[in-house]
Formats: sequence, structure tokens, C-alpha cells
Amino acid sequence: MARILLVDDEPLLRETLKTALHAAGYTVALAPNGDAALKLLATEAFDVIVTDVLMPETDGLEMIMRIRKQAKDVRIIAISGGGRTRNMDMLEFAKSFGADTVMAKPFLPKQLIETIKNLMGERI
Repeated sequence: MARILLVDDEPLLRETLKTALHAAGYTVALAPNGDAALKLLATEAFDVIVTDVLMPETDGLEMIMRIRKQAKDVRIIAISGGGRTRNMDMLEFAKSFGADTVMAKPFLPKQLIETIKNLMGERI
């Protein structure tokens, strides 16, 4: 099964998705922001990175650009609720910066699992 790095500044969302992904058989590491995620990526390999776009410190867009420079094979799912303004344009930017796919929050954990399986070519 895939190793997944889940990057989001919302602790409850991180834990909820981690629980669901573990139940689906995935190994999951968590990071609260892009800086922490990039430190993990320097020492560990992941198959899929699920990252929020709007976060403090290094945001998801910058993180996607940096990842794409060094790890072209990793699959990236960008997620966002659009912030306070619900501006979903950030998801389109994430695609242009190198995300393989995007998901608008809120979504169900099973939708994320289906997306990961599709990206990894796994049977649903």
C-alpha cells in the first residue's frame, strides 16, 4: 500500500483523515504546514502527498513547486476550502503548479481514498 504524507494546518481534519487512511491500509505521516512537510520529505519517501493549499508558513502552492523540482514521481492531491473568502481559484493554481488532482473541502474521507486509489492505479 502507498505511503501518504498528509499536510494540513487543521488538526481535526488531519486526525480524521489519518484514521480513515489507516483503516484503508495506508501508512500515513502528518505535517501541520509546508515547512514541516518539506523536512519530512528530505528524509522519507512518499507515494502520495495530500496538501492543503492555504496554510501558514510555507503554503501548499510553494510546497508543490518545490516538490516537483525534486520528486517528479510523487503524486500530489491539493485540497482547499478556499479560506475565509471561499476562493476556489487556488485549486486551479495548484494544478498549474504541479498537483495531479484537486479536491474542494469539505469532502468525505472515502472520496479521498477513492482519489488516492485512482492515482495509484489500485482497484476500487
